[in-house]
Amino acid sequence: GGRSIRALAAACPQLTELRLPTAHDGSCTVVEAVHEADVVCLAKGCCHLTLLRGPCASFGDAALSALGQHCAQLTELKLGQCHDNRVTNRGLCALAAGCRALRIVDVTGGFVSDDHLGQRADGVTDEGLCGLARACRGLTHLNIWCWRNITDAGIETLARHCVNLQELTASRCAGLTDASLRSLAMHIGPRLRSFQWPGDADEGYAASGITDAGLKAFLNSCPQMNDIGSGMLVF
Repeated sequence: GGRSIRALAAACPQLTELRLPTAHDGSCTVVEAVHEADVVCLAKGCCHLTLLRGPCASFGDAALSALGQHCAQLTELKLGQCHDNRVTNRGLCALAAGCRALRIVDVTGGFVSDDHLGQRADGVTDEGLCGLARACRGLTHLNIWCWRNITDAGIETLARHCVNLQELTASRCAGLTDASLRSLAMHIGPRLRSFQWPGDADEGYAASGITDAGLKAFLNSCPQMNDIGSGMLVF
């Protein structure tokens, strides 16, 4: 829990990797015991972190800002499903500004609460995505699943600045159209190996503007593509 995280931060200043327990991790059954203030303490005490994975309930803008301020060597950050808009453009931009070495980022959207299935967290928009893309040009893997306010403009900026991107998950980002596919094909098509796109309407999610013709043209520009899927379905 939080007490252990604080003790770890104080005792192990040279720590480089940390995987916090999740709801599916048998090592801990009380995920809520780790709070955002504990993660802030961790960032301040362990400035050599290169990898951090944890449940998004432990993260918000304050935690991301602390990581950006203190953990410049961070290369991998996986938050899992972000609930209740705790991660917003402000936190993501602060993270990116200080952690320019980031290569793998997972800021997936997820449901607001169990009582409101189908409502997605909307804290990150094109502003946050563009801030990340401009600051972290070495990105190779990015997961923005379920961020419904991401549009073609954000994807265009991502593709133009992050030319080494190999894997992109944008499932249920219903604001995307064929224009996003053209941007990806133009800038990173030869290197892209995995792409999950919004797909058709399902489970209450609006259909995207990606067409069969647009997808076909996109795939013709991606010779290394070996993993492509729509929504949660992988072909």
